[in-house]
Amino acid sequence: MIKVFFKSLLIALSIILLSACGGGGGSSQEIVTPTPAPTPAPTPEPGPTSCSNYDNTGNTKYCTMNSGDLEREFFLYIPDSLLSSTNTSPLVINFHGGDGYALYEMEYTGFRELSEDENFIVAYPQGTVAEGKGSTGWFTGVGCDSGEVCDVSFISELIDALVTEYYVDANRVYASGFSNGGFMIYSLACYLSDKVAAFGPVAGLMYTEEYEICNPQRPLPIVHIHGENDTAIPINGGSYSVGFNSVLDYWSNYNQCTQTIILDGLDNNGDGYSYSATIKDECTDNVRLAYYRLGGTDHEWPNRDGLGYDNDIDAASTIWSFMKEFDINGAISE
Repeated sequence: MIKVFFKSLLIALSIILLSACGGGGGSSQEIVTPTPAPTPAPTPEPGPTSCSNYDNTGNTKYCTMNSGDLEREFFLYIPDSLLSSTNTSPLVINFHGGDGYALYEMEYTGFRELSEDENFIVAYPQGTVAEGKGSTGWFTGVGCDSGEVCDVSFISELIDALVTEYYVDANRVYASGFSNGGFMIYSLACYLSDKVAAFGPVAGLMYTEEYEICNPQRPLPIVHIHGENDTAIPINGGSYSVGFNSVLDYWSNYNQCTQTIILDGLDNNGDGYSYSATIKDECTDNVRLAYYRLGGTDHEWPNRDGLGYDNDIDAASTIWSFMKEFDINGAISE
């Protein structure tokens, strides 16, 4: 501090002496106005998310953001091909089931591995303790005005943040989820159809309340996978949910689909059971529905290639192959 003071003092004395030596004979002294220092550029405001590397590869990030006065958590997986890219990329949001965790969802669903080949980003949001069950889950659009957690708002804010901060294509945001996360997918279809392009529920149905008041803003492409022997979320519905066939009929009518195709699948895992798929085609905006019934399958996320269960189909690749054909405006033209 003393050195800085004396340095300033010497500079000031030098200026005074130079001014005093301006010349004689009545000549006018030139007054030099100092040039002001340029105003520094403002520091950009930090984004709504706070992320740090979860592993030493830089692909997986653990993130938090504030939503509804709560600190919400999510994982983000960015494949190698997109780590340094400034091109916009599709985003898949993958929801865990009730009493589940985002980290576990990331490990077993297969979207992370698939993204390396298909060049999309994956987000795995973490649910809060929900529905009075004392376990993690998702609060849907019903009751969001009651002061409880509103996960539809959280996901809406999350999409906006990732579009801004991670070069996500706002027209190609997709959502898939398991069990309670599958119910959340239908909630997003009802309340967030302006931001999510296509939907992929697995082993989840529509809540009865949402079935009655659902208000999507456009025709929606949906691929749904459900085990016929599901004992946790029975395929025919229950006390709080609408059955698989009724859900299919609802969206077929809403989308004004005019063609039905039934596909008989193969028994790829040799357990004596196969699968079938009902395709609803010729719908408004060229969207489509694909509803898969898996014979002999209980409450599980179907996997192939050693990522868990060995099922007749692989949920992640089946869902992605369907969803990637659509953006927020409907079928993507070739």
